[in-house]
Amino acid sequence: METVKLNESQTERKKYILKCIANEMTTLEAALTTGLTQRRVQQQINEYKTKGDTAFIHGNTGKKHNDDFFIERKQKVINISHKKSTNKSTF
Repeated sequence: METVKLNESQTERKKYILKCIANEMTTLEAALTTGLTQRRVQQQINEYKTKGDTAFIHGNTGKKHNDDFFIERKQKVINISHKKSTNKSTF
């Protein structure tokens, strides 16, 4: 299992998931403590058993935001239009 750096809230969630796995806490108690649903706590337990620490990290973490693609595309269009406007000769 891959170990990754977790932030504070992810580390806190992991602590309660480990308590559930060790039968020190019920999934209902963990859900009430973390603000998750009991079903989500059960899902996190299963994900942790298969994926390790990466189960606590959202899938979009580290990915580029979609708006960045639109900004880049807009800038390319502006650059192209400026090139065309400077290439025109006026009579």
